[in-house]
Amino acid sequence: MVVDGSDADGGSGSRGEAALVEEIVARVLF
Repeated sequence: MVVDGSDADGGSGSRGEAALVEEIVARVLF
């Protein structure tokens, strides 16, 4: 998904943001 792309592209910087987005998505899905 977009999170994967941002994480791979941004790296450490986008890692925290991607983790936050992933957590929100996980709460919505689950």
